[in-house]
Amino acid sequence: MFADMQICCGSRVISCSFHSTLFVAMMIVVMCSS
Repeated sequence: MFADMQICCGSRVISCSFHSTLFVAMMIVVMCSS
């Protein structure tokens, strides 16, 4: 997943920021649900 984010960062900054936000949101959901 981190490797995928690095590839994304290398190609598109906007896409990278979107994926990072989505990743953080998913982590928060997982933390809250557990």
